[in-house]
Amino acid sequence: MGFQASKPFEYLHIDTTFVPTDQRGKLRVAFVKDNYSRSILLGKVLPDASSTPIRDLLKETFEKYGLIPPDEKIHVVSDRGSENKGDVNEYLARLGKQVIKLTAKQAEFPQSNSMVESTMHQFKNVFLKSRSTLDDRHLTQQIVAFMHWNDHLREKQKASHYSETFCFYSSFHFALPISTPYTRQ
Repeated sequence: MGFQASKPFEYLHIDTTFVPTDQRGKLRVAFVKDNYSRSILLGKVLPDASSTPIRDLLKETFEKYGLIPPDEKIHVVSDRGSENKGDVNEYLARLGKQVIKLTAKQAEFPQSNSMVESTMHQFKNVFLKSRSTLDDRHLTQQIVAFMHWNDHLREKQKASHYSETFCFYSSFHFALPISTPYTRQ
């Protein structure tokens, strides 16, 4: 078990993973998760493995939640992947000394990034049931459905009917048409 933040947005965890699709091969997915609330703040399919999409994801997260300019310290926790360097470091540096980037499992921050890593595991192996999805549009729908489940239904489903309810919810969202209230046209 990791550490617990004392307030929202004190520690933001970011990580990426690859998800197989039938039409586009493996696509990279990223989530930004708040340590305090355990909520997924933003999740996206990324266009490439560079640091630019991660920078854009963080920028969108900071803007969406009114974190610019930061009033209090915000720690962004990531792994040592190259996608978390370059443009990401430059963007966070421009935000000022209130934003601190931490790399998990290093001298400066010996804790792991397990909170978001376990979220990735749940998304791929439990929610998607280790199956591929059709394409990036369907994968985006799956991300939105997973975020809703993680943030609003997961805790309610820890009762004895957890597996049955979760499987129903996951299967329901696999059947979503391309156009849903969750997607932008």
